[in-house]
Amino acid sequence: MFEFESIGVFLKGWFVSVAIMFVIIASARHHVIWSSGPKESIQKVHLGTVPRIGGIALLCGLWFSILAIGPVHLNPLIMASAIAASIIFAVGFAEDITGSLRVSWRLVLTFIPCAMLVYQSHISISHLGWGPVDALLSIGLVSIAFTAFALTGVTHAINLIDGLNGLATYTCLWILGAYIGLGYLYDDHLILQICLLLLAPTLGFLVFNWPWGKCFLGDGGAYFLGFFIAWIGVLVVERHPAISPFAPLLICGYPIIEALYSMLRRSLEGVSSGSPDSKHLHQLVKFGVIRPWLKDDRAQSIAPNSAAGLFMSMLSLPFVGLAVWLNAHPAILIGLFLFQASLYYLLHTKLIARVTFVKQR
Repeated sequence: MFEFESIGVFLKGWFVSVAIMFVIIASARHHVIWSSGPKESIQKVHLGTVPRIGGIALLCGLWFSILAIGPVHLNPLIMASAIAASIIFAVGFAEDITGSLRVSWRLVLTFIPCAMLVYQSHISISHLGWGPVDALLSIGLVSIAFTAFALTGVTHAINLIDGLNGLATYTCLWILGAYIGLGYLYDDHLILQICLLLLAPTLGFLVFNWPWGKCFLGDGGAYFLGFFIAWIGVLVVERHPAISPFAPLLICGYPIIEALYSMLRRSLEGVSSGSPDSKHLHQLVKFGVIRPWLKDDRAQSIAPNSAAGLFMSMLSLPFVGLAVWLNAHPAILIGLFLFQASLYYLLHTKLIARVTFVKQR
């Protein structure tokens, strides 16, 4: 039987991820023409052609660990989750290599495996602590649809913050750390197993992603991680009624707020909510705070990119920690989420004016 403390399984997943990343980077000259995404992209904040297929390392690392453990010794839910995540990865990977899969199609193709997993596992969001909403969620199809919608939203939210070296990866690592904390507090071996199986290949990828920016997650990798951090959030709430549904909301607060605010901002600007732009908070922090602070305007410098990525991810750490500590207090969790959203808005508003001014000089 798999022991979640086993360092051997952890190291295997990490080693496979590192090995795959090494192959991707060493062979980049043979595939970078299609693996680096669009040559000119408005949201792009790094220079040159960098592979965006790092998600392959995460996928291979996870599956190698699963096979090393042996499916018969693994909770069937982990297998089902890995299969759903692999399908979702394929959707993102198709966009990475073609650059032509519309956002609406990616949303639909991500929603389907999420809905199938929720339906087959009989695990869905069944309560939010508000009578009228809970009454709706007591209806099976409503609960399945709502849960699949939430999973799809968070899955795509991680992709919005995958641009700076380490930003998406560190953010997901903090989130996984929070879930490990909840798993430990509530003595939940399943949650700990899933988190540690995912943590190992993620750390392997990070070796090459930060600070050097040798490879990015791409849509495939971002979707893969995004799905898992959303799904683990559903699992901890449904397996432990004492945990408020708003604990995972706050734990994943930064990418969720980024996604919601970006959609609102683009709608107010009269453009499609799925249209890419260069006005995400992490981009504004890089150009409006980190580069002036480092006094580094060199186009090829990786220092501002890497520093901004780590800095932005760490801004969410206090809220992630508080969500674990106050996991059973919904009113406080909601208040903290709204406070985090307010801070995001104030910082974005201040920096958008500053960066615009700098560009106009």
